[in-house]
Amino acid sequence: MKWFRWDKRYLYWGVTAFIVIIASITFFLSFSHWRTGVDFVARMLSVLAPVLYGLVFAYMLNKLLTLFENLFVRKLATRLCRRKPQRAQRLTRVISVIITELIALVAVGGILAIMLPSIYTSIESIVIHLPAYYTSTVNWVQQLLEDNPQLETTVIALIGTARDNLASWIQSQVLAQVDFIIANLTSGVIGIAREVINISVGVVISVYVLYHKEKFSLQSVKLIRAVLREKVAATLMRGIKFVDKTCGSFITSKLLDTFIVGVVCYLFMVIFRMPYAALISVLVGITNIIPFFGPFIGGVPSALLILLESPSKSVVFIIFIVILQQLDGNILFPLLQGNKIGLSGFWILFAILLFGGLFGFWGLMLGVPVFAVIYEAVRVFLRGRLRARETVAETGEAHDTNDSE
Repeated sequence: MKWFRWDKRYLYWGVTAFIVIIASITFFLSFSHWRTGVDFVARMLSVLAPVLYGLVFAYMLNKLLTLFENLFVRKLATRLCRRKPQRAQRLTRVISVIITELIALVAVGGILAIMLPSIYTSIESIVIHLPAYYTSTVNWVQQLLEDNPQLETTVIALIGTARDNLASWIQSQVLAQVDFIIANLTSGVIGIAREVINISVGVVISVYVLYHKEKFSLQSVKLIRAVLREKVAATLMRGIKFVDKTCGSFITSKLLDTFIVGVVCYLFMVIFRMPYAALISVLVGITNIIPFFGPFIGGVPSALLILLESPSKSVVFIIFIVILQQLDGNILFPLLQGNKIGLSGFWILFAILLFGGLFGFWGLMLGVPVFAVIYEAVRVFLRGRLRARETVAETGEAHDTNDSE
């Protein structure tokens, strides 16, 4: 009688087949119920919104906190607590966190308090003076093309068609949605109130994270090393540092650059008494986040808006925007950012077109740093593969040499 002999290969084959079956079933269920998974992720993000806000606020304010600590707070705390270094360290962190959070709150609150009423007034003025703008535009076209009556008639007809289409759109789309907007006004107010609460809680969480940032960083490193192998953990931590250096530095520098550009634009427009100063400054500042195309996206409609009020001021504004964007692109932003992206102009343009086409505004804003991370990961992978092949080739040549000897 021939007894069955156990072989570990049968166990490996069985486990492999079981894993393949389970993975196939999981993939099928995930694919067929993907909407449920998306809803679950959205629900989790909604629940964890205050924590996410807090982490984002803490990350954005970390450099400012470090600046205050190194600039003067640590020296002040050391003088106050000369014989107690631990208390001086805690006092340094407490004072730095308070100063950082207060400056951020005052800056954001002051900007909103100044800009929001001005933006509302600008939009209201545009709506009120829209018929007058149409009349003045028609008169300007008539004066400009009075020597060419046929072209004058065509242009005025086009302007009238655009006006009629705008009025028709307002009546058929905007006014028709008034009932829907009123019916959903309560839920909208509740949503806004919820976001305000989430942001407020996020500010409190950011204070806690900034105060214990070394503790959280150490816990994260321990978790990575405990879960992953040492080589994988080291690679992951290098990747995190690179992402922080690339994405974090780019976003922080771009936001600061946008703030400076918006403030300079607002001061210029106020000094030269240009219309819609707050609205146009916000538009120019926000679109400045987008590389390459941002100045055109923000500058062209702003110049057309000023043109309705004063053609001469529109020309001055165009000259100012060109000078401002040249100074910003060649001096200010490189000074803030440095050479930390590591992409040539071609790849930056490629990233903007690709991610902008896929994800819209957020793709335009974040496409460059995200593509820089992907580009660096691919470059490191290819470099490792090439080194491995070169090593194999050198080893083979060495064996051939030894055999020939």
